[in-house]
Amino acid sequence: AESIEAEKAQDGVLRFKAQLEELGVLSAGDADEMRTELTLELDRAMEEAEAAPLPEPETALLHVLKERR
Repeated sequence: AESIEAEKAQDGVLRFKAQLEELGVLSAGDADEMRTELTLELDRAMEEAEAAPLPEPETALLHVLKERR
């Protein structure tokens, strides 16, 4: 449990959030609201990606390696 708390104390995201709150740039509710909005956006994007048709197998290596001429 101590190691988890020590890791949290070093978490850059949590430290940045605390700094923004301390400076009055961000309120605690703002951070929670942003997290909720982003979670919904990511969920919608995942649903869209999962519903999309799979690419054709012959396109798997397009734009991955330099194409030979």
